[in-house]
Amino acid sequence: MLVVESPQPIRLCEHEQVGRHTPIDPTMLEVPDIADYGWPKQDEYEVRLKHAGGHSSIFYRNDPMKVVGRKGDLFPFKLNVRNILPIMSDRIHVPPSSWVTFVAPGFVVLSIVPQIAVADLEAEELPSYHRNIDMDEVMLSHADEDPSGRRPGNFRHTPQGILHGANEAYRAEFQARRKPGMRRTSTMVGVDTYRPLRPAPEFLRIAG
Repeated sequence: MLVVESPQPIRLCEHEQVGRHTPIDPTMLEVPDIADYGWPKQDEYEVRLKHAGGHSSIFYRNDPMKVVGRKGDLFPFKLNVRNILPIMSDRIHVPPSSWVTFVAPGFVVLSIVPQIAVADLEAEELPSYHRNIDMDEVMLSHADEDPSGRRPGNFRHTPQGILHGANEAYRAEFQARRKPGMRRTSTMVGVDTYRPLRPAPEFLRIAG
């Protein structure tokens, strides 16, 4: 499970040139039903808050989970990655900015889903060997339709300014086996942050 904490509410990224229903149709968002779950009454209810790495508590006499009649547009929602419609091109590599799903102050979340690869064999299919001087990049391999593809759960971190992407040797090997109609088979979730990340020891063990 990948958990991303945000200091402010996240929102869907608007790809204005392709319309508000691509790559995500907002009707695919699932929101919880308001219901009384019948939890036993208590003398007081504790709500725990996190502030800059520390925790505090607020105590209420009324159950804060009873939200019938609540007004507002801040709410949790769920989006299945299978409902994301990929933006594809026959003749050019689509850059990661086209894969942004959510935006929030300081970071974006990308969802890379299976799709038909670039068909024109004279056009680039692989990302160029590049460096991102603006953002740290974290990428989680979620699933792969190809059993020989990326291992689910693989996690990698690319700090700002570090060169990465397909090198020339891999590019030549890929071009030799490339055919029109090939598919990208992996599903990946990425987080790009404007502030440098400090990998924890637990992450370093996972990432190897």
